[in-house]
Amino acid sequence: MTSRSTALALGALLAVGLLVGCSDPSPERSGGSESSAQTATATPSESATQDAGPANDEDIAFARAVLEYHAQSLQMHQIIETKAGVTADVVALAGGLYNGQASESEQLALLLQSWGADATPGADATPGMLTEEQMSALATGAGPESSILYLQGMIAHHEATIALAEDEVSAGENPGAIAVAQGMITSQEQELTEMQRLLVEARAVTVPSDAATTEG
Repeated sequence: MTSRSTALALGALLAVGLLVGCSDPSPERSGGSESSAQTATATPSESATQDAGPANDEDIAFARAVLEYHAQSLQMHQIIETKAGVTADVVALAGGLYNGQASESEQLALLLQSWGADATPGADATPGMLTEEQMSALATGAGPESSILYLQGMIAHHEATIALAEDEVSAGENPGAIAVAQGMITSQEQELTEMQRLLVEARAVTVPSDAATTEG
């Protein structure tokens, strides 16, 4: 359980300028979706040390924004993994996304520290983030309905972070940040396809039940 609490606390730690100093030592969750950041041969701290160097405003804005999205995503993954009534495919997706995003978050946090920049989110809007009310609904709702909200939220997150990653590749300067962005584009485009498929399946199971209740 240490890995769960460590990664879920990442957003709060970053907000006060602290750093996750080592990789998650416990076994990874099961799940087929993993980002390239997780599968690299170097550990996140090694990669950040190797890629510490000049960074421009785009690099810093990219790292801060992705950390903000991932902090919420990690909470969403934990909620859906432990909720009854969620299909095995959605649970496996959440586990894979958790692994990849925790690794990306650590790399970006280390890079920010190497640049002398904090992780305070910028003033720019973060489209696709769930509201407090939606996060509450995700936590308290029944499995099928929460699965739909989770998939919708993660699709919105991915669409937003892919756009951020594309901007970083085109305008960033730091090779480490650009490498994270390139890995995100590749992995998240594949994950989007999978989430869209799972969302169609989840709606097909939930909507007929709702319709039957209404007709009765």
